[in-house]
Amino acid sequence: MALSKEQKRFWTIIKHGYDPAEVLKTNTDLIRAIKISKRLDKVIKPLARYIFEEAKAYSNHHNYHGYTFKDDMASHATLLSMNSILKFDANKSNNPRAYLHICFRSAFMNYIHKEKKQWTIKDDLKERIENGQLD
Repeated sequence: MALSKEQKRFWTIIKHGYDPAEVLKTNTDLIRAIKISKRLDKVIKPLARYIFEEAKAYSNHHNYHGYTFKDDMASHATLLSMNSILKFDANKSNNPRAYLHICFRSAFMNYIHKEKKQWTIKDDLKERIENGQLD
């Protein structure tokens, strides 16, 4: 099977490991990278780097401005997104960027929820110690 000029360009870019922002500019390129990853049953490097960079950029969103653990949230979102990107169905949607951003938002909210649980436990323990209820 002969590759088209566009497919050859894409494979050359992947092979030499160019910047993911340059490689995956369009949704078509992103879908192509996802399909390759599905075929290999693992996330290819340019797609992984793209997901990581997007998660880092998403952590700078104004909704997450005051949090001190933004890097942890971005790493958590990257991990979850790499697991879920292989489940993306190009037949149902042709916008993998929106799918990734939904994954990021979900991961960030999940992480914040877990952190708030920890803060609550910590604050309760401090209060009990101060009141002499915990010996």
